[in-house]
Amino acid sequence: MLSMNIQSQYVYLKDISYDDIEKILKWYSRVDHFKYATGKDIPVEINELTSIYKESVESDSEFFTGIYKKDSNQMIGILKGRLESTHKNKVWIRTIVIDPHHQRKGYGRESVRLSLSYLKAKGNASEAYLAVAEENVKGRQFWEALGFDFYKKMFSCVKIADKQCEVVIMQKKL
Repeated sequence: MLSMNIQSQYVYLKDISYDDIEKILKWYSRVDHFKYATGKDIPVEINELTSIYKESVESDSEFFTGIYKKDSNQMIGILKGRLESTHKNKVWIRTIVIDPHHQRKGYGRESVRLSLSYLKAKGNASEAYLAVAEENVKGRQFWEALGFDFYKKMFSCVKIADKQCEVVIMQKKL
């Protein structure tokens, strides 16, 4: 796993451990709230989440971090992605989840900024990318507020709630 144990004024990011999986499973199981963030529209079983975790641990380029409130040491979310170093060093953000009780308080924005800054400095990342369902208006607004711009649109490549969805790829120069 690409280790990312870093902190800012209000949050710190710490690599996920096997012991964190049950806490994370609760978020993955709340498909009504997190289907766009996790890409899962049906509840995830513990063995599937364990497999996702193992894939990250076995990869040198994937990161899977817990997002913690610095003042209370409480895990309030997760951030998962990959640093690709093939052509240009690109960061792909795959998942960000913030517990509903802690949303709209800046923890997600701060976690993304902190991680991208770290990956630019330590991993020589020059661009960041992510995919967001076109119908996920709040998600797109979140990423736009962080400086991500439209890159391209992909048609009928994601199925959510038995419906094919268009996906917007967003990009940010670092």
